[in-house]
Amino acid sequence: MRNILMMELILEQFVIILFHQMIGQMIKRIKSNFTLRNFIWQIDFLYLPLEVYLIFGSK
Repeated sequence: MRNILMMELILEQFVIILFHQMIGQMIKRIKSNFTLRNFIWQIDFLYLPLEVYLIFGSK
């Protein structure tokens, strides 16, 4: 049981780091290629994993 909790904590940290990486990449792309259509699409894409995390990540 304790091992499962530890794995869950490690996985949660990994997911958070992954989101930070993705958001960083998106911001770089938005800054380098600033057209409104790309901007809206990237904001959409950015919120999708966040929503998934909030739904499945929070207990």
